[in-house]
Amino acid sequence: EFKPPALAEPAGGEYTVSVQRAGDPVPSTADFSFSFFDDSISLSCASSSGCAAPATSSAPLQVSMTNFPVVGAVTDAVAVSFGDLGAKSVTLVTSTLAVTTFQVEAPDYNCAACAFVSGASSVTMRIVSATDATKGASVPFTFYDAPAVSSAKFDSKGISVLVTFDQPTNRAGMATADTSCASVLAASTLSHLGVSPFCVWQSDSELVVSLGVNPTTVPGDAITVKEGAIKSLNGVSHASSSSRSVSAPDMPIKPKVSISGKSLIDMCSDLTLFAYSSSPRPLTYSWSSTDAALSEAMSGQTDKILFVSKPVTAMSVLDQAYEVRVTVRDFMGVYSDEASFFVTKQSSSAPQIVYIPASLSTTRDKTVLITAQAEFSSCPMPKSDLSFSWRQTSGPAIPSQYLAGVNISQLAIPPNVLEPGSQYTVAMQTSMLGDSSKTSESEYSFSIVSRPLVARIAGGSSIEVSSAYALTLEANMTSGGAYVSSDPDVDPSGPQGLSFSWECTLLESGASSPCLDATGQPIVLGSSGSVTLSAGVLAATLNEPFMFTVTVTKPGKALSSFTMPVTVRDAPIPFVSVSGGEGAGNLLPDGSIKVNSNSKLILMGSCSDTTGTLAWSFTPFVDTSDPLKFPLGVTSPSLVIAENAAALVMGGSYKATLSCQVGAVVGKAVMGLTVNRPPTMSTMTVCKANAAGCERVGRAIADRFVVEVPNVADVDEPLGYHFGYSEASSGITWLAPSS
Repeated sequence: EFKPPALAEPAGGEYTVSVQRAGDPVPSTADFSFSFFDDSISLSCASSSGCAAPATSSAPLQVSMTNFPVVGAVTDAVAVSFGDLGAKSVTLVTSTLAVTTFQVEAPDYNCAACAFVSGASSVTMRIVSATDATKGASVPFTFYDAPAVSSAKFDSKGISVLVTFDQPTNRAGMATADTSCASVLAASTLSHLGVSPFCVWQSDSELVVSLGVNPTTVPGDAITVKEGAIKSLNGVSHASSSSRSVSAPDMPIKPKVSISGKSLIDMCSDLTLFAYSSSPRPLTYSWSSTDAALSEAMSGQTDKILFVSKPVTAMSVLDQAYEVRVTVRDFMGVYSDEASFFVTKQSSSAPQIVYIPASLSTTRDKTVLITAQAEFSSCPMPKSDLSFSWRQTSGPAIPSQYLAGVNISQLAIPPNVLEPGSQYTVAMQTSMLGDSSKTSESEYSFSIVSRPLVARIAGGSSIEVSSAYALTLEANMTSGGAYVSSDPDVDPSGPQGLSFSWECTLLESGASSPCLDATGQPIVLGSSGSVTLSAGVLAATLNEPFMFTVTVTKPGKALSSFTMPVTVRDAPIPFVSVSGGEGAGNLLPDGSIKVNSNSKLILMGSCSDTTGTLAWSFTPFVDTSDPLKFPLGVTSPSLVIAENAAALVMGGSYKATLSCQVGAVVGKAVMGLTVNRPPTMSTMTVCKANAAGCERVGRAIADRFVVEVPNVADVDEPLGYHFGYSEASSGITWLAPSS
C-alpha cells in the first residue's frame, strides 16, 4: 500500500509505480492510469462584483456549487440563508454531478439588527441540503446600502458647504474635471446655490459645494442629492436619494468691520461714515454712539453707510470728539466685534481728512501705504492749495526718512522696516497755503502683526524609506543652505533662532503609542534640527506609517509642529524627496502646497539612486500628456505645470507622487496640492455718494462717487483689490492695488 502525493488541484493521467526491495539490484515497475478529484462542496457567485447585492430590492444573483447535485423540487432540496435571513426565492438553473447553478434572490437587509459600517454589512451566505445541514457550502456575502449624507456643514465663513457621505461613493461618475453641481445635486438644491456654483470631490466620501454669486442657502436648508447619481464606490448599491439639512459651522469666523470717514467736520458738513466688511452675503449693520443724542439721530440706520444731514445738531458740543460704533451680523447670525470711530465737530472751518484704507493690519513683509484724502469745507471760504505733513505719535520709532519732509497726502513705508507685533499711530496735518488758521490734523493707527513660526520636515507631505538604509529627517537646513523651518518675521538668509523637539508615534489597534526600534526599545530622537536613525532601527511598517513630529519654539512666539508620515519597507528601495520650487505657492500646516489654478507650479524631486527611472503621477488622475501644460513631461526630476494651463481643478485636492524605480523596487514621495478657489463677489456698482438711489451722473471734480464690489469673501485674508477704468477710445487703466 502507498499514499499518493498531495496535489495542488485535481489532476489525472498515466503514472508509473516503482518498488525496490532491500537487496534487489533493480526496482520492479508497473504502469497504470487513474485520476485525482476534489469531492469538496464549494460555492461561488457569477456576478462581476462578487458575492454582493444592494441592501434592498436586489436582482436575482446567479451562484454555482460544485459536487452538490440537486434532484427534484429545489425548495424541498436546499435551504439558502444570508446570516439569519432566508432568501426570498431560489430557482434551479442546471444541475450535474459536477456543478449545480441556482438563481437566488437575496432578502431585504433592513431588519432592526442589520447594521452597516461605512455602507457595507458582511454576512455568511449558506446553501445546504434541506435534509442534512452538514452538506453544503458557505461564502462571505456583502450587502451595500445606498450612500447617505451624514452631514452638510458651512465652512467657517459661509463660502462653501462640505457634504460628507457615510461611505466611499462612485463620485456620481464625475470625471476629475467635472465641477458641475448639476451632476450630483437635485434641482431643488441648485436653485439656492447662486449663479455658477461648482462642486469638487475632496475624497470619495466628501463633496465641497462652493456657492455661486448671490446664493440663498442658509442653515436649515436641505442639501439633496440628484436621483440616480450617487452609488457605493463599487456601484453595487442602489442610487442615493439622501437629503440633509445644512448646519452652521462648528467654529464660525466673526465678520470683521471697520469705519472710514471724516474724523473732522464743521457746521457746514453732513456726517457720513462708511462701514467696511468682507462677507459672502449682505450684512445687517447696527450703528450707535456713546452720546445719547447722536445715537437717537442715527437710530434705524442698518445700511453700511451712516448719514446724518448737516448741521448735525445732535453733535451740540463743538470741538469735542464723539464716538460712533458699529457691529455687523452675517446670514448665519454671527456678530462682529464692535468697531469704533471718533468724529469731532470743529468750531472753525478747515480741510477735512479721510484715510484709505479705513483700517490696516498687515505683516512686516508688506509695504505700508496710507492715503489721506483732504477735502475743502463746505462752508463759504476761499480755496487755495493744501500743504501736508506727517508725524508719528506712538509706537516703535519709524525711521525719520519715511516721515520727515513727506509733503504729499500719501505715506509709504517699504517692507521689513516696521517691527512685528507692534501698533503704530501717525498723524497727518493739512493746511491751506496762505492761511495757517485753516489747519486740520487727524491720527491714523495701524498694526504690524507677527506671523506664526513655520515647522517643516524636508521631503514632501509623506515619504517611503527602506529599513536597510539610514534615515535622516531634516527640519533645520537643507544641504543647499535653505532653511526648512523658519520664523517668517526674520531675514530668511540668516539664523532663525529656533529650538527643536521630536516625537515618533505609531497607530496600533486604534491607539497611538511611542515608536520602538527593531529590538523593542523606545526610539530616542534628541533636540537638534535633524534626526538620523541607523539602518535596521525601524522595522517595516504594516498598515500604518510611523508619524514623526517636529515642534519648533522661539521665545515670544507660539510653538509650531509638523508631522511627517514615514512608511518603512524591507526592500532596499531608493530614497525619494519632493519640495516646492520657486513660486510653488503657500505651504500649509500639513506640508501640502496651496496653489492657484492658473499659476505656474514647479515641484522639484530627487532620488538617492541617480540610475533610477523617475515618474510623476497624480491622484486623482490628471492628464499629463499635453507638453504645453507639462513642458518637462513627467519623467524628469522637476515637474512644471505651465502658467494658465488649468490642469488642476479649482477647489480640488491632489497628491503629486514622484516614484523612482531601480530594478524591481520602487521608492516614492508625495506632495499634497490644494487648489485655491477665487474670492466670491457680486456685481460691482458705481454710485454717487449720498444720493437717493444709485445716481451715475455728477459734476466733474465736485462730486464724489463710491465704487463698490459687494459680498466679497475668501478663506484667505486680507484681500487685495485692483480697480481700473476705461474710456471709449482706450483700454483699461489700472489704478494702484488697494486693500
